Amino acid sequence: MKFIVSSGQLLRALQTVSGVIQSNNTLPILDHFLVELSSGQLTITASDLETTMTTTLKVDSSEATTAAIPARMLLDTVKSFPEQPLTFTLNPSTHSLEVSSDFGKYALAYVDAAEYPKAASLEGADRVTVPAHVLSTAIHKTLFAAGNDDLRPGDEWRILPVYDRRPDLRSYRRPQARALPSHRLQRSCNGGIHPP
Repeated sequence: MKFIVSSGQLLRALQTVSGVIQSNNTLPILDHFLVELSSGQLTITASDLETTMTTTLKVDSSEATTAAIPARMLLDTVKSFPEQPLTFTLNPSTHSLEVSSDFGKYALAYVDAAEYPKAASLEGADRVTVPAHVLSTAIHKTLFAAGNDDLRPGDEWRILPVYDRRPDLRSYRRPQARALPSHRLQRSCNGGIHPP
């Protein structure tokens, strides 16, 4: 199985999802990226069992396969390349991944993707599309109210996009972002988002 991808695009995708990976995972497989290759598309997933993050990018390939690749090794390897096309070749019989570039070849071992935990699926969930600049503004306006104390896990930073559908609050029917630690609340409202 083989695919070709830009090193810069791949690095940005890996850095996006790598923030989910913890340094002390309970399952060794969570130290890996789940890589799913389908016709012309590469999907990269990282999880810590509470949070799962996925990103997709276009690649040059007509084959389909999955693999769980060690996250730190892959990220460090891709970081070492300047912008150039990289060729990834997966050998399922030896569970090895070869990364070829203008500067040489690198070999990594990978694990069977069947061991990777499946992300929870949401049945009957509502979907709201939020422009990136609106979400970024909401986060920046509410982030200061969030706690960061490891001894008080309920005070962790949380931002909740909320659309209030109660008919008795017609004037407040707009999306809201909230940071909710136990002793303070910050709310940011934006009327530019409309539910489905």
